[in-house]
Amino acid sequence: MNIFKKEHFLINGEKLRPMKQNSKYSKPHKHEFIEFTYFFSGAGVNIIDGVEYEIRDGSLFFVELEQVHSIITANDKSDYVDLLISPDYFSTQSFSSFLTEELGLNTSNSRLDQAINFSGSNRIVINEIVRNMLNEYEKRQCDYEQISRHYFDILVSYIKRTITTPKEKSRYRDIDTVMPEVLDYINSNYTKGIMLSDIAQKYHYNADYFSRAFKNYFNINFVDYLNERKIENAIDMLRYEVYNIDMIAQLSGFTNKTQFYKLFRDKTGKTPNEYRQELIGNSKLR
Repeated sequence: MNIFKKEHFLINGEKLRPMKQNSKYSKPHKHEFIEFTYFFSGAGVNIIDGVEYEIRDGSLFFVELEQVHSIITANDKSDYVDLLISPDYFSTQSFSSFLTEELGLNTSNSRLDQAINFSGSNRIVINEIVRNMLNEYEKRQCDYEQISRHYFDILVSYIKRTITTPKEKSRYRDIDTVMPEVLDYINSNYTKGIMLSDIAQKYHYNADYFSRAFKNYFNINFVDYLNERKIENAIDMLRYEVYNIDMIAQLSGFTNKTQFYKLFRDKTGKTPNEYRQELIGNSKLR
């Protein structure tokens, strides 16, 4: 199997390279770079790691580093462009991982669709973007690389606007609309050892993205909010002398007594016993 080397295609430190194509068939191969293939027009099949994607006018495919893929077009009239991208263009070294992080997707139970089909006015825009990238590379005038990156970043923005896996798309909601429901869930389950990763998975979000969104929405991070709810519960339970301190910590969701005592003092300025004695003393004065 052919392996296309990065240094043979991306020369002198290039990050991007558009290549005009019109071949009817490409044998299965891999490459040491990320590849976008955009069809101005065409029909056929693009096979990526054994998954067949239909080629149509306005189809864009992305192939990751080391993935096996081949193209079989229905005729010689297919008009398409390969965009060769250095893996370090994306901080994640992978376009799929980049999308997952940027869009907050949880793809643990499904595969990200590697085909995007543009139509209507979007297809017209994408045609223009890709043609402009080709034109810049062919002429190589002053700042052509910078301009090409600008066009490519716009292309990626259109992909981000369009793409999610079909299975996931129907499950996603705007995260701001989810947050009140998330808060209800936390308030009902904070004593049960829940973690941020559990809730992110429950609502189909990437954990890092969910953590940032939670902080932005509530102006407090998830762990601090969870601990506040636990301490508030412990404070309320201290009114009832039937519960000893260790039992209160456990029933409030703490598995570490040292952490419980520290957080309690940080919140109240007192130990749990001191706080209980103050509550008892105040109740006797009434």
